Amino acid sequence: MKINKLILAIGTTAMVLTTSCKTKELVQQQHTTTHTTTETTITYNGKALTNETLDGNWIITQALGSDVIGDGSVHIIFDTKDGIVIGNNGCNTFNGKLNIGNANQMSFSDCITTLMACRPEVTDGNVMMALGRTTHYTVLTEDKQETTIALLDDNNIIVATLTRDPHNLLNGVWNIISVDGSKVHLEPMPSIAFDINSGTFSGNSGCNYMNGNINYDSSEINFAVRLTDAVSTRRMCEPKAMEIEDKVLNTINKVDAFRVINDKRIELYNTDNNHNNIVLERQ
Repeated sequence: MKINKLILAIGTTAMVLTTSCKTKELVQQQHTTTHTTTETTITYNGKALTNETLDGNWIITQALGSDVIGDGSVHIIFDTKDGIVIGNNGCNTFNGKLNIGNANQMSFSDCITTLMACRPEVTDGNVMMALGRTTHYTVLTEDKQETTIALLDDNNIIVATLTRDPHNLLNGVWNIISVDGSKVHLEPMPSIAFDINSGTFSGNSGCNYMNGNINYDSSEINFAVRLTDAVSTRRMCEPKAMEIEDKVLNTINKVDAFRVINDKRIELYNTDNNHNNIVLERQ
């Protein structure tokens, strides 16, 4: 995953605050409001995730014992290769260093945040304090549908809960093995590649090459996804390939969600009628 190091989109009137995420003092940004919290101690199970699983976008669902509240998506993106994080605390964007040690050791340092004014109920202060207290993490759930981790402090107290954005499951190259209930028998197989970080897809629809954009709302943890602005080349192929291609392109325009079938297969579908389905198998 390629993330430009320590880059923020800051308006001309925005302010920037440099702070250390790694601190045991519960000092929050001056413009934020402290929220009442309930601390939960957890038995540390020592289970660790691979860097490949850690990398990507995570939704922050709780911070310091309270559900997070934000004006948009409250999230953090891990980049273990470059050792950085970027994210949004519910009001302001932030970035900083990601420090990964042995086993489950994890901490954050040298954070930079914007300083836009926030609504009193927004929990941006809790989010930043939680990151500052983090010394390690533990895995709460890990399966094909959901991966959840808890960020912990020195006393194994949960300071934040993170759920991996399910749209990361789409990343990669997939063969199109079925369209609207009909199995695809072509050689080579039509395929589609998703790049969640860039918000784009590309592939071969059976005859021509296609590409377009991926749209979803990451402020909600669900499996909604739309493939928009699809365009393709226009060469002629044998009738069977053209027929499959027409079905693929028509179905892509109607997709608004996906679901996991098993470790290798997912299904794109339309939620209104549960039809217009495309079954994909990972290459």
